[in-house]
Amino acid sequence: MNYQEVIRKLYKSVFNEKIINLQDKSKGLENKVFLIETDNENTVLKISARVDDLAGKYQVHREAWAAKACAEIKLPVPRIIVFDNSRKLANFDYVIESRINGVDLSESMLSDSELKRVMRHVGKLLKQMHGISAEGFGALTGELKGHAKSWRYLRKPINRLSDGLFNEKIVTKKQSNHIANYFLERESILDFDDPRLLHNDIQKNNLMVNQNKLVGIIDLGDAMAGDPVYDLARAYQGLCDIPYRDELLNAYGDFDMESFNYYLLYHACWTTIFFHKNNFKGELNSSLDLLNKLLCDVVGS
Repeated sequence: MNYQEVIRKLYKSVFNEKIINLQDKSKGLENKVFLIETDNENTVLKISARVDDLAGKYQVHREAWAAKACAEIKLPVPRIIVFDNSRKLANFDYVIESRINGVDLSESMLSDSELKRVMRHVGKLLKQMHGISAEGFGALTGELKGHAKSWRYLRKPINRLSDGLFNEKIVTKKQSNHIANYFLERESILDFDDPRLLHNDIQKNNLMVNQNKLVGIIDLGDAMAGDPVYDLARAYQGLCDIPYRDELLNAYGDFDMESFNYYLLYHACWTTIFFHKNNFKGELNSSLDLLNKLLCDVVGS
């Protein structure tokens, strides 16, 4: 599909504006992302490019639902300008949102004190986001409503991790068994029953910095409903190569450490498998370092 031609017609129909500059900045696995400049505003247009599974089908829907909920409590997220899944103007679902000025954390040059301040800010914003109540559990398939009835839906993917790590020759059979037993013995953590809105993808590319300060959190297309500690651990894992990320935890406030370690091991396992299968060497090394640390300090193998 010639997305650029369709988008130019779309902007003419929706805003009666001519696009001055259009850049394809697609990086993710599910979204097509375009930076668009008109005479009046710089915007971002996102398209659900993969709609054959749950992750891709509702990607821009989640972006719109989560961003609107966050904006209601004044969180610095993109402003939703248009969300359209009618398929009347284009043969795809799309969302148009404001562009937050700045660079992402991976491109910033921060001093130690500035990075500490950014990490503390992330922790405080996550705490605020987790104050937003949701329904159901898992990936959002309705407005702030997860696709599953119980948080225990995570049990199946968690139970597959130990074998997945062994099959990819990432861990030994003994380590695989230790991991499986660790998850099994703490399965009651999945009885969590107070779902909250989770970002589910806090990483360097999704934290916007301007004038050495955090100015926004972007990319809410993976938003889900569930246990806030799951999201806190996901953020900690997603920033595993960033110094001072403990500042994030300190600023977040009280949380259950056993649940945190449980979810952190889960995230470290699946990301290590994913990076290994896709030969993402830099990311794999960071993920392996975290996994090995957890195997020693938490699992005890």
